[in-house]
Amino acid sequence: MSVSQDFLAQCPPLDRMPPEVSAAIAAAGEVRRVRRGEEIFAAGARNTDVHLVRHGAVELRESDGALRSRLGEGEFFGRRSATAHEPTAYRATALEDTVLYRFPAAILAQLAADVPEVRAAFAGSAQRLEHAMTRTGVVDAVGVPTAARTRDLVTRAVVHVEPGATVREAATAMNAHDTSLACVSAGGELLGVVTDHDLRTRVVAAGRDLRTPVSQVMTPQPCTIAADRSGYEAMVVMLENDIRHLPVTDGGRVIGIVSAADLFRDHHSMAAISLAGRVAQAESIIELSTMMSGLPELQGALLGAELPPLQVTHVLTSIVDACTRRLLALAERRLGTPPCGYVWLAVGAQARGEWSLGSGQASALVLEDLDPGDEFALADAEQYFSELARRVTSGLEVCGVEQREGPLAVNPRWRQPIGPWREYLQRWIEEADREELREVSALLDLRALHGDEDLAEELLAQLRSRLRRPGTLVRALAANAVQVAPPLGFFRTFVLSRDGEGQKVLDIARGGIDPVVDIARVYGLAAGSIDPASPRRLEAAQRAGLLPPATARDLDNALTLLCEIRLRHRQARRERGLILTDELTPEAMTAFDRGHLKEAFAVVRSAQTQMRQAAESGVLG
Repeated sequence: MSVSQDFLAQCPPLDRMPPEVSAAIAAAGEVRRVRRGEEIFAAGARNTDVHLVRHGAVELRESDGALRSRLGEGEFFGRRSATAHEPTAYRATALEDTVLYRFPAAILAQLAADVPEVRAAFAGSAQRLEHAMTRTGVVDAVGVPTAARTRDLVTRAVVHVEPGATVREAATAMNAHDTSLACVSAGGELLGVVTDHDLRTRVVAAGRDLRTPVSQVMTPQPCTIAADRSGYEAMVVMLENDIRHLPVTDGGRVIGIVSAADLFRDHHSMAAISLAGRVAQAESIIELSTMMSGLPELQGALLGAELPPLQVTHVLTSIVDACTRRLLALAERRLGTPPCGYVWLAVGAQARGEWSLGSGQASALVLEDLDPGDEFALADAEQYFSELARRVTSGLEVCGVEQREGPLAVNPRWRQPIGPWREYLQRWIEEADREELREVSALLDLRALHGDEDLAEELLAQLRSRLRRPGTLVRALAANAVQVAPPLGFFRTFVLSRDGEGQKVLDIARGGIDPVVDIARVYGLAAGSIDPASPRRLEAAQRAGLLPPATARDLDNALTLLCEIRLRHRQARRERGLILTDELTPEAMTAFDRGHLKEAFAVVRSAQTQMRQAAESGVLG
C-alpha cells in the first residue's frame, strides 16, 4: 500500500499545493499500521517522522497523563518534534486499529528548502502561525515592532547646534546631515529643537533675518522619550502632541531621533497622528464626539493597509487615551482646580494597548491621601472626583467608548485615596478572593493616563515589592486562567454554542484571547513584571526562566493571529450594521483560517496545561 496523492490533496494545508508538490510529498511517505492501544511514540522520545492519520484514530496525552487531543482521518501530529529536533511533548497511542502515513523529516526538509508551502505545512505550530500571519497580511512591510525599545528604533543621528548659532548655520547643519530636526543644546543639556517646519513658519514666513539666533525660533522644552521606553509609548507621545519627531534620551543625553515615519509606515497611520492632535485640542464633548465618530473608518483603513493587529490596537488605544485626557482637562476646566493630587488610570485592554472597537472602557482613580479627621476635605474631594469621573465616563460613552462590566472610576470602590489602594493590593496578594478575581485581574493591567504619575508609581512599586514574596494571588490567578479551555474538541473540531439567533458560534475572546492574556499576566507577575502589555509579560517570563522560549513564541504568535481574526470579524459586523460581538461562525471562515484558528487554540490549551503543572509544582510561588 502506497501513500495516496489524492488523499493528501484533500488534507489542509496540503490541499493548497500544486499537484507536482503533492506528488513529491506522497513519494516521500511511508505507510504504517498500528494496532489498537499500540504506542506510536512516548512523551520525551526522539521522533523523526511527521505523521498523518489515514484511517482510524489517535490519542495524544501530556507527560502527566492529561488528555491533549484525539485525532481522526486527515490530521497531522508529531510535526514540531520531527522538524525542530525536539523531544516529543506528548504520548501518541492508537485508539483503534489505525493506518498512518509517515513522512521522514529529513526528506521534507529537502522539499521545504525549495517550496515555502511545504515548509509551512510541516513546521511546528509557531512556524505555521507565523506563515498564517504572513499569508493574511498580519506580518507586512508596513508593520513596526512597537514593543521594541526606542533605542532600537533610532534611525537618525543627532545634529546639535549651540543656542547662539544662527538660523543659517542650523539650516546648513541640518541639510548636511539630511535631517529635518536639530537639537539646540548647551553643556550637554537639551534646551530645544528646531525643525524644517519652524524654519518655514518662524523664519521664512515671518521675514526674519537668517542671522537670527536659533534660540529665538526653536521649540523650547521639547517632548522627549527615554531610550528604554517602547515604540508604542513613542507613538503615544507623537499622537498626543501632534509632532513628527522625538529625541531619544539615555541618562539625560540625546542619543538619536525617532520619527513618525519610523513608527507609521502608511498614510492611514499618519492620519491617526492628525486625529489625535485634533482630539487633544477639542473644546467640547460635541466636538470630541464628532472627531471620534471617524474611529471606525480609521480602524477599517488600518486593517485594509494590513498593519499588524497589535499596531492597529496601539493606534486606536492612543486615540482613546487622547480623548480620555481631553475629557479630564475639560472636566477640570469646568469643576476648577482639583482639591488634591490624583491620577487617572487606564485599566484592562486600554492599559495593555489592545483597545479596539467594541472593547468598552475600564478605569480607576487614585487620590492623594487626605487627613481622615478632616471631614470637610474628605467631602469636598468626594464631591469633586465623583463628578469628574461621571463627566469623563459619560463623555467617553458619547464618544463611542461604551461602559461594560468591570472597573470604572464612577464606582466609589475604584475611586479611592492611595491608602485604601495599598490595602487592596495587600489583601489581593495575601488573601485573593475568587469572587472578585476577574475584576482584580483587570486592575492588575493598569497604566497612568493623566495626573500625578508619582501616585501610580507608588502603587506599582508596592505591587512590585509584594510580588517578590510568595503569596496566593499568582496561584489564584493561575487557577482562574485554566478554568476556560479553548473551544476545541478531542478530534480537533470546534466546540460550538448557540447564539441568540440560534447559529452555532464560538467566542474567540473567551476561548482564545482572554486565556492568552491571563496566562501572560500570571507569568509576568510571577517574574516580577508590572508591565501591562501581554507580549512584554511573556518576554519577562521567558527571561526569568519561567516560560520556555518556544512556548513564549507560540503564545505571542497565537495572540497576534487571534487578535487579527477578532479585529476583522468586528469590522465586518460594523460594516453590516450589526452589534459588535466576539462570536464567530466557523463555517463562514475559509478552511485556511479555520485550520490556523485550531492551531492557535491548540497552543493555548497546551500552555494552560504547562501552567497548571507549574502551579502544582510551586514554580509560580
